Amino acid sequence: MPLRPYNQHQRFLLPPDLNEWVRHDHPARIFSEIIDRMDTAAFRMSKAEGRPAYHPAMMLKVLLWGYATGVRSSRKLAERLQQDTVFMWLAGLEQPDYRTICLFRTGNKEGLERVFGEVIAIAQSMGMGRLGLVAVDGSKIQASSGMHSFKSVGEWRNALNSARDEARRIIGEAEQIDEEENKQYGE
Repeated sequence: MPLRPYNQHQRFLLPPDLNEWVRHDHPARIFSEIIDRMDTAAFRMSKAEGRPAYHPAMMLKVLLWGYATGVRSSRKLAERLQQDTVFMWLAGLEQPDYRTICLFRTGNKEGLERVFGEVIAIAQSMGMGRLGLVAVDGSKIQASSGMHSFKSVGEWRNALNSARDEARRIIGEAEQIDEEENKQYGE
């Protein structure tokens, strides 16, 4: 029986395209598009010296995608940036370490809660899932919209407030996990 060739040291004639790493209907693409359309100017952190800061949109994508998929630990997020193709794609192959991720979160906590709440509310309005869960179904069905399928301004405010509460809870959980890991592993 013939075997397929196997070579862990093969080289590419042309460099691979990062966009080919994530399928076109993956929920991370919609998530990335949502973040790209948001104003991230408030997240820029001034640095006096050293390397230039990571782009805030990239940091937001990594943090919020991690939180949306259940990865709360800064160390685990840094690990995913090296192993998970969706995280690599979202970060554009950048690999901030866990301290940088943690510092970005702690330095931008209020803004993160606001943006994450908005992302959750937008995802819900698009039918992508419940709080904390991002999912897309590719089924195509005929829509039936009527007077009762629309939300009032008050209902939208309530949905946004509950999404922000969920974002606050998730970010608080991430902080607690990082504190426990710092005690366990040290700084």
